[in-house]
Amino acid sequence: MDLKDIIKRNLFFKVDFDGKYKKKKNGSIEQSVRFFFIGVLPVAIEYKDGSSERAIINTPLEVNQDPYLRMLHGARYKMIGQIQKKIKKQFNVSIDYKAVADEILIKATGAINQIGKSGQFQGKDIKSIMIINTGE
Repeated sequence: MDLKDIIKRNLFFKVDFDGKYKKKKNGSIEQSVRFFFIGVLPVAIEYKDGSSERAIINTPLEVNQDPYLRMLHGARYKMIGQIQKKIKKQFNVSIDYKAVADEILIKATGAINQIGKSGQFQGKDIKSIMIINTGE
């Protein structure tokens, strides 16, 4: 099993937003909101100094506002196809969440590879990094 398959088995998603308010010259307030589909990968880190910790590697991707995004919150990577089918059947809407999930998978794989190559996590030298198996 390669790294990408291991990440697929343990990658969760959450949905979040970032709202900003800006006061205009005429006194009114303008709100802008950006939506994010975030890959969440739980890991265990063992540092060279002997300490260890559990951490989360978040890989966010900005997406367009979508009334069905909440259905993806807490979903695993392997569930994305099922959720797409459910949305299409229930609401007669076809949205390709798989492409977004695949892009996040590529980013998460790159993050793990970068940590392995650099030998550091959050500025500290690591001995090992392990993806926490969340079970199926």
